[in-house]
Amino acid sequence: MAATQENVLYVVLHGLLGLVDTGNAGFDAYMFDMSTDHRYLFGSWLIESDSVEQNHTPLVLTLDSVTAAARDPATNVLNPDLNLVIQLNAPLPPNLPGTRAVIHLPRPRRIYYYTCGDARNIINGDSSKLVNGAFPSSISETRVFEYSFSDSQTPQLLAGDPPGGSPLWQRPKDLAQVGFRQVATLHFYNEPDTFDPNTAEQHARAEFLLSTAILGVPMKLIQASPANSLEPPGQPNLKALGILQQEVTPLDGRNGALLDLQYLARSGQQRPDDGSGGGGGPICGGGNAQV
Repeated sequence: MAATQENVLYVVLHGLLGLVDTGNAGFDAYMFDMSTDHRYLFGSWLIESDSVEQNHTPLVLTLDSVTAAARDPATNVLNPDLNLVIQLNAPLPPNLPGTRAVIHLPRPRRIYYYTCGDARNIINGDSSKLVNGAFPSSISETRVFEYSFSDSQTPQLLAGDPPGGSPLWQRPKDLAQVGFRQVATLHFYNEPDTFDPNTAEQHARAEFLLSTAILGVPMKLIQASPANSLEPPGQPNLKALGILQQEVTPLDGRNGALLDLQYLARSGQQRPDDGSGGGGGPICGGGNAQV
């Protein structure tokens, strides 16, 4: 039987976004405030908006007009081995201190994990407060939520509580054909756009502690990740999904990623490795939670 044509939106969540599983409502993604050390962006890749400003109350955003899925631990619940997930006893307050924005996301049909750092033996804290009562083996810097939507739906991002007004983002009119899927992406960033090797590990420790403290269970990183993996075992190939590898590159590596893309388009070959890459280092990530 031939595969059925479908529309797919990938929501790509980069860096210090605390994903809180709220049950039937889906997820709240908290954009923790790291002052001017981070960029706070959302929108289509390369043309994101930077209108997430520091205010007394967080900006509230809602993803609208996608198909919400039923909860399934096998496909659309945060993997506690690839994310640090705190078990909460009660929902978080609407205006959580220390956050720039909160994004209400319906439950996706699948969640994928990319740019994962080895977290074994580098986290210090009370693991009994975590889902499954154990530290994760990895920390995911990039999480991807997969949604379907019908031809009559136009996925969009609305502001306010309750949401309304003109959308701050709408899916592009022309979707990319990838196999039997018509694909669009929406990106959220909360991470630095420059890399300083002298302060990177200190920064990673600070944001990890900040995010877990805001969620009520302070935890510390002992050291940077000794090894990182762009596509960890068990995760689908990005190209097969219709996501460019450059789209999951951290902001501080965007210039190099675009040079890679330019070189490939011009020459049909991969850009030579300049030796600047590494197998490990600080991962921009932190705490998540489940109610």
